[in-house]
Amino acid sequence: MKNLNKNINIRKKSLPRQSDLTIRPDGTVYISYIWKDLADLAGIDSSEVNPSPNNHININFELDDTNTKHLYNSCSLCPKDCGFDRWEGIHPKCGNHQLCLSAAGISMGEEKLITGNGGTGMFIFSGCPLSCPSCHGESMIRGHYPESNFQDVFKAIDNIYNAGAQNIQFICPPGHYPKISLIVAQLKKMNFPIPIILKSSGYEKVETIKQLNGLIDIYLPDCKILKNSQHALVKEIPDYFDYFEKALTEMYRQVGPVIIDAKGNLTKGVLVRHVRGSLSIEEFSQMEKYLNSLTPNIAISILDNFISF
Repeated sequence: MKNLNKNINIRKKSLPRQSDLTIRPDGTVYISYIWKDLADLAGIDSSEVNPSPNNHININFELDDTNTKHLYNSCSLCPKDCGFDRWEGIHPKCGNHQLCLSAAGISMGEEKLITGNGGTGMFIFSGCPLSCPSCHGESMIRGHYPESNFQDVFKAIDNIYNAGAQNIQFICPPGHYPKISLIVAQLKKMNFPIPIILKSSGYEKVETIKQLNGLIDIYLPDCKILKNSQHALVKEIPDYFDYFEKALTEMYRQVGPVIIDAKGNLTKGVLVRHVRGSLSIEEFSQMEKYLNSLTPNIAISILDNFISF
């Protein structure tokens, strides 16, 4: 891709679309961010990608976030309950109370249920309290980026919506849900026409998820490990599955059974994702059994593109 892009003026291109991210048997990583005129190289039928008819959202306003201050003063937004004052200081993993939008674009490499023909608009915010060895976007999730104000985020949403995204998804650590809830609430007031997805690590407090009640159309939580797992992640979050189960129950309570439209696109519900990693055969078998035991009203996805550091 590097040589192909050599003579292309990126500033004149449309939004990049992530076509795929694959870990090959020899350990090399293949990742492609492409533009519409190069879509055929990644097997994307660009004729099926239909930009929105110039229906820009109104971004001539500024949200007031002062009423969220108490949530950051002694932070307990994630299960770690560290009590760090993120309004005045900068937490080494989660950052301060400001949003940091580390990446925004359209992904074609997610489940077909959510990418459809237009792709899913991805907004990745840095500041994750976890250190998962399976993290695809380690540099984006854990890196330090300039602060993004609400106007920055709304402009990015506007651009991606008008590029024809099937939906938008916020890949956002729980420590930033108060600000995200303000953004999504505003979108709902404006009758934003495409589904809103929250991509979650699955390590969530029910009390924090409740802040999003009525605002999210689709929850996309990871299910990383089960109770008593021997996986390396247990060393950092031994209570992961306990929180996952409670959070999943709350997510399902909010959005209900999956709804798939006539085109095969998920428009509402919960999609539980497991990225198959370095679990033992026995443990992965237990994971499959657990996922299969969930109600058929919840969609299940098992992916193999695991990265181990």
